[in-house]
Amino acid sequence: MIEGGLGQTPMGKTILAACFITDLGTVLALGTLFASFNVWLVIFVVVTAVTLWFMPRCTQFIITKLGATRVSEPEVKFIFFVLFFLGGLASTAKSEAVLPAYLVGLVVAGVFLRDKNTRSPDAHHRVHHFQRRFISSRPDFSFRCLCCGRRWDS
Repeated sequence: MIEGGLGQTPMGKTILAACFITDLGTVLALGTLFASFNVWLVIFVVVTAVTLWFMPRCTQFIITKLGATRVSEPEVKFIFFVLFFLGGLASTAKSEAVLPAYLVGLVVAGVFLRDKNTRSPDAHHRVHHFQRRFISSRPDFSFRCLCCGRRWDS
């Protein structure tokens, strides 16, 4: 839908918004039903709330000061760092690790929309292109093999 350009039409935007809200509601409901209520869950909720509060400002600062047009794409690395940190904390709390991804995407969407509107027309493809490369690439090793010094296929 996105690659075909249908996400820019009013009907496409409505469908995407409905899918997002449905998925978010499902993750929240399942996370609540199957959560292990302990001190780690409280830490996860507090850290996630504080992180979500400061994410738009921090992301805008990184885009403005470090330069979003650099090849190293510091804003994307920052988003991945926050997502991996919150996902790890969610796993430690025995909660849904995908929940922070929904919430971070929700709070930083406005920052990337403003950045898209102030930069060149193809600048908004940076995150999508990096995400596609990151997800579709098959690494030749796993983290366990990396730590042990072995190759994936050996």
